[in-house]
Amino acid sequence: MLNHPAEPWPDRPPYRPFLGGPPRFAVGAAPIPKSVWLRGNPEAAANAENRAAVLAARPGDAVKWDTASLPAQAEALAMIAGHLGGPAPPSDAADIVRAGALTSDDLVIMEKRAGVWRATALILTAPTFFVPSEAFGADLAALHKPVPGAAPSLTSIGLAGRIGALFDRTPADQVLQRFNWTLQCGTERWAPSGSVLRARAAEMRSELCAAALHLRVERQTIRHLPETGAVLFTIRVCLDPVSALAPELLATLANAWRGADEAARRYKAWDPLDEAAQLAFARS
Repeated sequence: MLNHPAEPWPDRPPYRPFLGGPPRFAVGAAPIPKSVWLRGNPEAAANAENRAAVLAARPGDAVKWDTASLPAQAEALAMIAGHLGGPAPPSDAADIVRAGALTSDDLVIMEKRAGVWRATALILTAPTFFVPSEAFGADLAALHKPVPGAAPSLTSIGLAGRIGALFDRTPADQVLQRFNWTLQCGTERWAPSGSVLRARAAEMRSELCAAALHLRVERQTIRHLPETGAVLFTIRVCLDPVSALAPELLATLANAWRGADEAARRYKAWDPLDEAAQLAFARS
């Protein structure tokens, strides 16, 4: 793997979207310098180790692509290699896999077909509670269907519509960044089903689950591929034990957790973790 070496990251967690309060289901994307797009990954080694294990055990579950996506895959590979100082090593694998050998971030190529943005190629080895094979080929509406506010209404085009509009107008020379966060009982990065982790939490004594709670943050980026008109979506997962958070950060996380509305809690399926979370927050 030619991923740029992780830069020193003395402060954990490296990304702190909970500082903005409870989860909000908005696009929330902001531009970042292109220089930091895929560089400085504080969890490069952990994500690379996870990727190797997933690809060895279940390559067909984690990698999907169709032949019409080959030009976009080639463009994404060239862009990533150029950014990280490639070139990619020779391989007979599809370019989405070759690109995945350069960075431990997960990669999804979205292309507009018949007026609808769809996932046409992906390498997903750290999915957060969704199945990669179900994401492949899905449009934005299907990908975001469970999310509160995703569907259009009489007064809004909905979250999926807003993301599609963002894809339509993202400048070719800009990188956008956004975050998602949740808590989980355990350290799994390959987590296509949240029910497995929730069942574990239900089986454990609350104090043991509290000790095993981890903050899971997804750092996502959006970048336009100007030659093919596709969009490259990247996902980086960072895990930090809640028990290791500084007291002031833990207090802020507790407030964000407790301030989530019922729709957010239901979507995130937080109720099975609540007793353990409250125990973990008690030291703040």
